[in-house]
Amino acid sequence: MESRIKRGNKFYRVMPASGATGILINVLGEWIFCVDDQEDEFCEYRLLHGDLKIKIDKDEMASFYIDETGEESLLDYSPNVMGFTLEGGLKLGMFDELICEYDLPVEGVEGEVYQTKSTPNRALDRFKIGKDKQLYEELYDVVDRSDPNAEGIERLKGMASRTNKRFVKSSYTGEIRFYTSIEKENDQQWYEFSSYFIDGMLKYLIQIEADR
Repeated sequence: MESRIKRGNKFYRVMPASGATGILINVLGEWIFCVDDQEDEFCEYRLLHGDLKIKIDKDEMASFYIDETGEESLLDYSPNVMGFTLEGGLKLGMFDELICEYDLPVEGVEGEVYQTKSTPNRALDRFKIGKDKQLYEELYDVVDRSDPNAEGIERLKGMASRTNKRFVKSSYTGEIRFYTSIEKENDQQWYEFSSYFIDGMLKYLIQIEADR
């Protein structure tokens, strides 16, 4: 239920945040909570709350790091995202998301949003394998919706908002591996698939058996 209150010398619309899902982003040392609104646009909130309970989603690539002395404990991206390894040699890189409308060779994974590092963007973009075996890439326009009168960190909010999202046919040729973990019967089960495209058309799609 929405209400209206005065806080300081400004009036604000107030809406319950309980149950909201979003992304925490650190911008120049200040935390911003980004939430998708009903029109699939990002709303950015400066985080002032001091003791929120947080649950890390099972699909997030996040890991705890504890140094050998036990003096430092960190929460960061998982090693496969950061490029960390005991031996060295992995490249630093992000990932894209992929949804698959084409029938997968295993049941119980319909409607999942997968992650992939096989696509060329690696910029948290989204791809889709259609029922027609066509690979689609989501394009969007980037607009500046920031407040030109804001100062400091507030000036950055909304500067790179993604709008007018639409899927277009991709002409990608090569393999795309995509994966996720799903909780079933109180256990995390890993699902990974290999797909191959020529000029954007799917030629094969197989499941890679989990070695974990």
